[in-house]
Amino acid sequence: MNNFLSVIPPFVVIILALWSKNVLASLFVGIVIGSVILNGGGFIPPIVDKYFIQGVGSNGSILMCMMLLGIMLNFIKQGGGFKAFAEWSSRRIKTSRQTAVSIFFLSLLLGVAGSLGQISISRFMRPAIYKTKMPKEKSAFIVASVCSNTGTLLPFGLMLIFVSGLISSLDMDGFSVYLSSWPYFFFAFISIIIAGLVAFGIFPDLGRMKKIEEAIKNSNSDEVFTDDAEMTDVLGGPEVKADIWAFILPISLLLIGLATVSLMIGKPTITAGILIGTVTAAVYDLVKGSVPFGRLTGCVIRGFQDMAGIYLILVFAFAFGVVVTDLGFAGYMVSLVSSFLSTDLVPLITFLLCCIISYATGSLSASAVIVVPLSLPLALTVGASLPLTTAAMLSGSLFGDQSSPISDNVILPATSAGVDPVDLSKIMAPYRLITFVICAVLYGILGFIV
Repeated sequence: MNNFLSVIPPFVVIILALWSKNVLASLFVGIVIGSVILNGGGFIPPIVDKYFIQGVGSNGSILMCMMLLGIMLNFIKQGGGFKAFAEWSSRRIKTSRQTAVSIFFLSLLLGVAGSLGQISISRFMRPAIYKTKMPKEKSAFIVASVCSNTGTLLPFGLMLIFVSGLISSLDMDGFSVYLSSWPYFFFAFISIIIAGLVAFGIFPDLGRMKKIEEAIKNSNSDEVFTDDAEMTDVLGGPEVKADIWAFILPISLLLIGLATVSLMIGKPTITAGILIGTVTAAVYDLVKGSVPFGRLTGCVIRGFQDMAGIYLILVFAFAFGVVVTDLGFAGYMVSLVSSFLSTDLVPLITFLLCCIISYATGSLSASAVIVVPLSLPLALTVGASLPLTTAAMLSGSLFGDQSSPISDNVILPATSAGVDPVDLSKIMAPYRLITFVICAVLYGILGFIV
């Protein structure tokens, strides 16, 4: 379509989500509006027959990982793994700063495993979060800022495979271009640094984060921070006995399996690792007797139920992504700015364009898939720096993907920490804007130098 009508669904979804704080309903409204624009009076059948089916089909591995991870975490809980971890953290972690620093380093470690860290860290750190009265919003912010960006910087991560594949489709050496762009991945570097400084208490709390911190410090009631029903749900009931091996074995074998299978097949994969971790957790509980064979199916179902909220939001987000792609939103945005491009401004314009597209769609891939075939050949043609333009594309895509309330990279860490995705998006806004300004200045200046 590639006209101004393509802007309407993303605009409506973002405004409605920010106003109502209901991401699921906002996404559904966007899907319906987009289907009306694309299909007119016959807009109802494609909503399910096309958009939801295509969205789920093209992201099936992510949804499968979510389901398996929920099941694994439930078996760890039933085996006493989380209770043991909570007891360990209660002995070692005494202050909110220590909690924040622990979450930061766990995010660096589990960032290797992609969505694993986003889903799990805030969950098994929740006892320490409550005990030390650290805002769960800060936990979600640190996880959201570190996990995805760590994966971006890894020389063997999924991001390298995805982006280098797009570049290779243009008859370029995608791997070499990606590696040469690495020093210019400013958004990833700055986001991790800011999150680390926040965790260590060096960087000040801003905006809503500051208000939340002050409210916690000024409160004399522990009821604000502890919820017996929620803690029982996280750690298991009084019948669950603490067992640190129920935590260590599945997580260790998950990471070992992830690395081993990835090396065997020659590309990063997380699904096999999570499957190994899930089976390990289930078998350990069965052998130890924590979960009788008759309760096995019930534990599997409960693990899936724990992820149901995130699952639903992601399904709707993926369906909305299909609608936005069919509308040609990204192509329309490119056509608007193409007349302003010059050699020195190619990296900066690429960065800004990807920021807009990825924020509006909640998808890094949506902006990358459209902008890479346009910006990189243009950079070669006009003599702009190819590594700098590639890095600008990725940084802009990361900005929107880690700022938009309809992005899975906001939804996962938010819901796992017990925070509304829209609230987390607003809480992160000051930090993201600082990163945005620094990146824009750097790409603007380096466009004239590199």
